[in-house]
Amino acid sequence: MRVPGSRAVFFTILILGPTVVPAVAGEAIELQLLASGLERPLGLVNAGDNTNRMFLVQQIGLVSIIRNGELDPRPFLDISRQVSCCGGRGLLGLAFHPGYESNGFFFAYYIDEEGDSVVSRFEVSGRSPDRARAASEVEFLRFEQPTSGHKGGDIAFGSDGFLYIASGDGSDGGDPEDNAQDLSSPLGKILRLDVDGGPGAVPSANPFVGDPQARDDIWALGLRNPWRISFDRETGDFFVADVGQGRREEVNFQSADSTGGENYGWRRVEGSLCYEPPTGCDQDAFTPPVLEYGHDVGCAVTGGYRYRGKRAPTLRGEYVFGDYCAGTIWSAKPNRDGVWTSRILAVTGRPIVTFGEDEKGELYLVDFSGEVNRLHSREIFADGFESGDLAQWKREGAVDITEPGLVGSGFALAASTEAGGPARVRTRAPGRAESLEARVYLNGKGLDLGNGSTDVLIFGDGRGVHVRLALERRSKNRLRAVLRVRERSGAERRIGEVRFGRKKTVLLDVEWASSSSAMAADGVARLTKNGKTTAEADDLATGSRVVTAVELGFPSGAPDTSSGRLLMDGVSLTR
Repeated sequence: MRVPGSRAVFFTILILGPTVVPAVAGEAIELQLLASGLERPLGLVNAGDNTNRMFLVQQIGLVSIIRNGELDPRPFLDISRQVSCCGGRGLLGLAFHPGYESNGFFFAYYIDEEGDSVVSRFEVSGRSPDRARAASEVEFLRFEQPTSGHKGGDIAFGSDGFLYIASGDGSDGGDPEDNAQDLSSPLGKILRLDVDGGPGAVPSANPFVGDPQARDDIWALGLRNPWRISFDRETGDFFVADVGQGRREEVNFQSADSTGGENYGWRRVEGSLCYEPPTGCDQDAFTPPVLEYGHDVGCAVTGGYRYRGKRAPTLRGEYVFGDYCAGTIWSAKPNRDGVWTSRILAVTGRPIVTFGEDEKGELYLVDFSGEVNRLHSREIFADGFESGDLAQWKREGAVDITEPGLVGSGFALAASTEAGGPARVRTRAPGRAESLEARVYLNGKGLDLGNGSTDVLIFGDGRGVHVRLALERRSKNRLRAVLRVRERSGAERRIGEVRFGRKKTVLLDVEWASSSSAMAADGVARLTKNGKTTAEADDLATGSRVVTAVELGFPSGAPDTSSGRLLMDGVSLTR
């Protein structure tokens, strides 16, 4: 398979065999460090202005810029003199106006020196897009806080253009004043403002407008200490992660067609459990969370985003969130019955304080120890195949395989890579012996193998190679592909070879089955050329080997501009 204008050799591999996700799976994501040594980072947002900048919120009252992986040493905004820090106080939230690119407006939620919650509008400097004017502040909302605890503090614009504000119940624990259920209080709520209407303006469609017993700006109620809210950039669905009291952490979901007014139950309920009263609560009166977990798993949920980027195709449409104490990152999505299920992506051991989403929908993790990391997927497919960094890959076509744990799926791979570099696919190993088939389209035109050889295909595991198909130079215009299998003793056994001209493309099939038991000598290996068997062995003493890695080795000489395609059951990735 060739790409026009490319001199690379391409290998197409079709592997058929069992795919079983083990009880303990490998981590599906890894972290790439962008910045470190930060003081009290709490938030990370983008401006939506096509500059690819990320804006880092620091609790002490600073907003800094990260551009192309580098932190600007000068702050974008400094309001540290008017911010009360720290504990539950500080600069807690940041959101850029949907029209920021033209009007330069953005909003901040902070706790002032009097201990009050303040939501204000600021404006970017007319002299530099990397600096904002602290003196441009216009206060849009202010409300008192009864204690130093549970401020919430995240803010975000919905697809409707309105500003949503997450407020905690204002207590140090237990919400003794029942603020979250009090419609006259802004505490324990999601508030919604029409910032284009000026300070204090609310949308006329807010659910409690006209109710003399309620605040007009309330959108939803019954929250304890919401820590990070987000909107799905494609659907407009709304996610609210709410930190629990002592037994349950929860994530609440609101579809984009909601008219507001949801009551998430605090302090009557904590997740799906009664809180006050401790038994016999009327749970039917409240909107239950779509996700919850106990304090045997973590202690403080950190909300994230529904993934809409391109670097991690298997996470597409999944909500990614974490826990501050455990450092665990999960993703979740509803199944066919609408029930949300989650899976662990990684256990980082970090105090996860927030996630960030850039303009392209890629995700970032911020930990309170002072680091910002980009999330990279190690997966290619949700049914257990994974790879390294997918930053250079783009998805094409529909993803038909989304359920983990499918059995019997295969994948096909056609790819090229930079000169001398490997392209690798790992399987999550089935816990038993297996059979694999590989199909390789091989063309040697334009390659310089030097005096050595190159491994074209490898089946192996962490202990070594099981099957090796090596490309060797036989003469100036002749090549050969040699199949070798490693037996139980550790020695490689030569099964046979295929010879072909350098300028011709050949179709090679490799079939391999490990021995049925550790002691049996009934393993099988077979090599065919253009559909005709050229070498085989059916008396191999391989032991009951399990393949956990399939590697394509690309000969030196493949140009840096090489590109390729990776396919599996309806999934197409191109690079």
